[in-house]
Amino acid sequence: MSAKPCNQCETVKPLSAFKPDKRNKDGCAGTCRDCYNAGERRAIAAGKRDYGPARQKWWAENRDKHNRRRRTTHMQQLGVSIEEYDEMLEKQGGTCAICGGEETAELQGKPKRLAVDHDHVTGVVRGLLCARCNRALGGFRDDPGLLRAAIDYLQMEEVATCRS
Repeated sequence: MSAKPCNQCETVKPLSAFKPDKRNKDGCAGTCRDCYNAGERRAIAAGKRDYGPARQKWWAENRDKHNRRRRTTHMQQLGVSIEEYDEMLEKQGGTCAICGGEETAELQGKPKRLAVDHDHVTGVVRGLLCARCNRALGGFRDDPGLLRAAIDYLQMEEVATCRS
């Protein structure tokens, strides 16, 4: 079968017009991409998806539990328990291991937690960093040579400029 009808518009379209969905026998979603995207646009225009009172009540009761579970899972992927994280945070005085500042980035109106910095090759955890320092290290791909080159560049007395 190389084509099927959309559940919404009932137009027969090629399978490439549908999003992948492993739950269906043909491996494609029941709604074509056009109808799916139109529905998404309507939901966005409405300002918010309405999950109904039951779903909203569940989130109100379980948000903290859900967030703790997500945090625990993420820490486990890095090989750090929440207790070890809290211990590192205490050793660092609650501040970034590089700049010594507190986290200024926010998530949903609350300060983010310091990021667990680790060597992407060996997996060894090095410390906790603020979002700005963590992004900076990532930008230099954890390469000490690139960081030294950046330091040398910043310390050059005469930097050529485009202005005359």
